[in-house]
Amino acid sequence: MTNSEVDLVCQRVVDALEQYILRRKGGADRFAASGRKHVVEKTRKYVAANQRVEFVLPAFPFKSPSPKKVLGQLPDFGEYYSLYALNALCETVGELYEPGAVLTLVSDGSVYHDAVGVREEDFLRYDAEVRRMGADFAHLRFLSIQDILPEEEYRCYVRNKQEFFAGHLEGFDLDAALKTDENLLQVYRGYLKFMTDDLEVQLDAMDVSKNMKKRHVSAVAKELLRRGHVYSYVLARKFPDCVRLSIHCHNNAGPKIAVAVSPHYQARTPWHNVMVLRRTGRLELMKLRDAPEDATVVTKYGRPWMMVEHDPDLLEWDVPGGAVEWEVTLPFGLIVHFPAGTPLDQVPQEQLRRLVLKYGMVVVRGVSTLEDQAQYDRASGDFGVPQSWFFGNVLTVKDNPDMDVNNVLSKEAMPMHFDGLFKIDENGKPISPHFQYFYCKTPAGTTYFSDTRAYAELFPSMVDKQWKVFTPKNESFGGTPMLLDLFEKHRHSGDLIFRFHEPWGQEKTVFKPTRVEVLADDGERWAQRFSDSLYSRRFCRHHVWEANDIVITDNLALMHTRPAYTETHRELWRIHYN
Repeated sequence: MTNSEVDLVCQRVVDALEQYILRRKGGADRFAASGRKHVVEKTRKYVAANQRVEFVLPAFPFKSPSPKKVLGQLPDFGEYYSLYALNALCETVGELYEPGAVLTLVSDGSVYHDAVGVREEDFLRYDAEVRRMGADFAHLRFLSIQDILPEEEYRCYVRNKQEFFAGHLEGFDLDAALKTDENLLQVYRGYLKFMTDDLEVQLDAMDVSKNMKKRHVSAVAKELLRRGHVYSYVLARKFPDCVRLSIHCHNNAGPKIAVAVSPHYQARTPWHNVMVLRRTGRLELMKLRDAPEDATVVTKYGRPWMMVEHDPDLLEWDVPGGAVEWEVTLPFGLIVHFPAGTPLDQVPQEQLRRLVLKYGMVVVRGVSTLEDQAQYDRASGDFGVPQSWFFGNVLTVKDNPDMDVNNVLSKEAMPMHFDGLFKIDENGKPISPHFQYFYCKTPAGTTYFSDTRAYAELFPSMVDKQWKVFTPKNESFGGTPMLLDLFEKHRHSGDLIFRFHEPWGQEKTVFKPTRVEVLADDGERWAQRFSDSLYSRRFCRHHVWEANDIVITDNLALMHTRPAYTETHRELWRIHYN
């Protein structure tokens, strides 16, 4: 690659990382000012050599010893979500840069467990389970302190941990550093907050004043900082070229870049919290004591896994033939399993609609085979008001070169888009249907669905910007240049949602192209960045079709596409509902 090509790849890789960054509120974040340049330079070494990008992150120490914060001492859905998010970062980089990325997780449990009263056997069991869960994720690798220390240093560490840390702390004045290092001070304040809970048993056993207990908490917090200082040095020595990530909320000036390992960019970690599924459909990490009173524990692998706030739409089904089961999917969405052979007209459609509004996408499995499109139209009719097209309510989505609707009914790859963009009202604005309602008649291939509900937070400077889009006229739509807002309010929730169409030039299609222009400084770069983000595995779910799948999506909150396919038998049916 030329230098300019290397630079472009590096910028796109760093754009991918930025989708995962944990930022300080109130304008204190310095990633744009200096952190981005630091990461670009780190990344350039890998890209110029055509090597995979390497990230390193110390994390996943052990569960908090406080029963007020967590469900138990083993990892649960919170840890699984965090592993998914970190692996998704690497997958996203891999879609932009062929050598891809790997993320090394170095457990710091051995460094800290004794300082907060966690038994070694508890931390080791936790670490073993995290590694077992991590086997699901191809881009993560797991190391411990034994793997990053030279043999002689490790023997010293095992023989006398305090002596080991003291030997590396010569010349380091923690109190002075707390006065000048804003990142260190931020971490210290965080330690003071959560250590009060973690040390509760110790504090209750101490027959001293409240002030003395506060001093003890401060002393433990400072001990953690000192050990963390040494551990950071050891990591930097072992991984001098890696992009250094952190779970602590830094200012992101570099060299450490904070990443969000929790939903919705919460500054929380799973080892201090429990994952709660709210009745709104949102996943949130919170302390166990803060969980809703009506939340119940869901188990998996024979242990507590997560908590679910009571939601009649999710938990109460009036369907004959057996129990209805459900599962949360990542990065978003829900699968609802009905008893095998349930007729579609016995599935509560209004209840499904409410779930789609919460989760963005609901997959229904277990329904009986639909014989024809008239039955499909009737059985789903209570879902809403169908938005008809020139072909009627039901579109047969399969290869059909005789129908002039661009590449919708072809085997070509499609651009990321939302349905109804080019069906316009008298003011030239899209008449977009609220919902897509698919039935999989003959399965083949994959469809990508991308959730845009976090984009206003991800791209705050673009919330008031506009874009232009044009596709030449075919038999069904097009021919009108359009000027649209990049963000608009969701009809139901009022949240800001992202509206866009991936640029799709003639080089990508044998059909009519779609020209897109973002009206902002460096608009072409923004168009590329938006397109890359829509495919990011932090937001984009890959749905592999199964026979008789019902897939219902919020066409306002989500965008979608499909890769090219070769199978001749692929057939979906689709109805648009409002």
